Amino acid sequence: MVIVVLLLNSQLTNECSKISEYMTLKLMRELGIKSRMQKRYRKPNMDLYSRKIIAHKLSRHMTTELVVNVLNQACETRTVKAGLILHTDLGSQYRSTALETALKQHAIRHSYSKRGYSYDNSVVESFHASFKKEEVYQRTYKDYHEANLAQFSYIEGFYNSRRIISADGYLTPDEKEQLVS
Repeated sequence: MVIVVLLLNSQLTNECSKISEYMTLKLMRELGIKSRMQKRYRKPNMDLYSRKIIAHKLSRHMTTELVVNVLNQACETRTVKAGLILHTDLGSQYRSTALETALKQHAIRHSYSKRGYSYDNSVVESFHASFKKEEVYQRTYKDYHEANLAQFSYIEGFYNSRRIISADGYLTPDEKEQLVS
């Protein structure tokens, strides 16, 4: 991520320079500047057929509890049919006993990405990139609650219902799902 930062008394030669997030945080620590920005973890579950986000939560921490809660939310939203597969990366929260237990309760098979092969999750990563470009980088959130509402509004009010997806024949996720219902 590239951030444009204006620092008056810094070691930078230019008045306004593009620097990495790491360097920005390092300079802020050195200068005693505190940030109100906190990292947030967005956990969506996507239907790969329609690319619709069927469950999502925002959290201050990426935990097993967050992953299990989003899985349960997805199972409440959708009818789980035989042969359903949940595909995840190899993060520790996805390899936890709690998630495996929840998957067995819902009769869902678990599939993992191959180590070092990031293309397995490219569809979800594409969603994250779109979300950041179209929502996150366009706004400043006062607090966690406002960020959570903005995520809900983007996904439910725009992405699923109005954002066209070129890989789906320029249909929205909702329109793609209506084709099979």
